[in-house]
Amino acid sequence: MIKLSDTTFDNSSIKFSFMDGKYRWVDNVFVERLWRSVKYEAVYLKAYDTVAQARQSLQRYFVFYNERRRHQSLNKQTSGSVYCQYADKDACIIGKGL
Repeated sequence: MIKLSDTTFDNSSIKFSFMDGKYRWVDNVFVERLWRSVKYEAVYLKAYDTVAQARQSLQRYFVFYNERRRHQSLNKQTSGSVYCQYADKDACIIGKGL
């Protein structure tokens, strides 16, 4: 059994996933950086009237993020181009957009 605040969970019904299995803060650092970029470069700059507008805008942003936005930590390459260097060619969708 796992107890989080006032809720108890049965181990058989929940599966936790951690990148290195050690339950450290670094397991989430990449996702946290991504969401920071999404919020500051897309979400906070716009006032969406509908969920559909937000969804469409975020889809465009993720295409931009993966295909056109250059990352300092990737030696000024796009994340999509780095992914395609190592991924199975069938899995690589960069350049196909949405």
